[in-house]
Amino acid sequence: MHKITYLFLSLILVGCGGGGGNQSSLPTNPESGGGNQSSLPTNPESGGSTPTTKPITELLSVNSGVFGAFPIETDHFDYGGVISRSTGRIDISMGTSQGAFNIICSAGENPRYYFDTNDITANGNVRYDIGFNFSKSEVWNEVPNSYRTLIPLIIDNSIYEKLYKNNFFDFYWNKYLGATVKAGIDISGFPLIVDKTRDICGWDTSKFPPDNGWNTYLPIYPPSHAREAITVSGRTTHFRTIAWKAKNSKGEDQLLVRVGDYEGEGPCNSVFMIGDQFFARQNGKLIELKKGYATSISCRSPTIVALQGDYDINQPFTLEIYPAITGKDLTPWSLNEPDGPFAILNF
Repeated sequence: MHKITYLFLSLILVGCGGGGGNQSSLPTNPESGGGNQSSLPTNPESGGSTPTTKPITELLSVNSGVFGAFPIETDHFDYGGVISRSTGRIDISMGTSQGAFNIICSAGENPRYYFDTNDITANGNVRYDIGFNFSKSEVWNEVPNSYRTLIPLIIDNSIYEKLYKNNFFDFYWNKYLGATVKAGIDISGFPLIVDKTRDICGWDTSKFPPDNGWNTYLPIYPPSHAREAITVSGRTTHFRTIAWKAKNSKGEDQLLVRVGDYEGEGPCNSVFMIGDQFFARQNGKLIELKKGYATSISCRSPTIVALQGDYDINQPFTLEIYPAITGKDLTPWSLNEPDGPFAILNF
């Protein structure tokens, strides 16, 4: 990109309400930048293997060996994003082949964000959906001479909390001489990203609690009062889910689930992975529940995880467990029969 593009991008970011700061370390090539996803991680063949008592941040740390060793400067974790570090600054990129949503954190300043596309934009009209229950349309600035980078006119700090509590982020933008383009971005690992960038980004622990809200050692076995989700009549059992409420480190109720079975113990008789397939249905809304990291769990390796989402755990809700759905969007209307949950549990 030309130097004038860098200058324009810097001026816009200074005026976006997230504070100014030195913008000299913006992506060296925004025309590919977050749009080039060749370095984004893919899911490994296995998730956590045996029950563990380690907190999420310790289990999935850079040097834990779970995902191997990674360079210090850039962390390529399997949480749907890439973290790049420099002195006093962190860049977070979460994206697909259509584009990437990027967050810039500078010491002492509020985080700010922008979107990189892989094609020239037609205009600055965008829309984004975070989870099933939030949608917003805005006009973002197009960076001159490139028109592949879109920057919001005003930074909405509430967007980070929505990313923290949901798994899906659909960003829509208009392609030059083409139709509207959708970038469906996996944000299931954003709580882990928050934990790894808390030092410079300054994420508030009351809004972004550590370890996906649990912030203490996970139990090894379910308690005696835990209950197993009931398979819906006519549906094929995919894996067992045992769930219960427990007190997290703040003394607040949180939902814990044990998923999977040892080989020969339950319905997990084939090798497949368990991803983010947990939802709460409350007050007529379908709400995503997330375990805080994007790595799938091996069905043959029973694992306990703490779930959180944008719902009230102290009010009645139904836990719904869905099969892996491929080749189509997850929307509230597609998550009903015949594509509904295979198991449910009322709380």
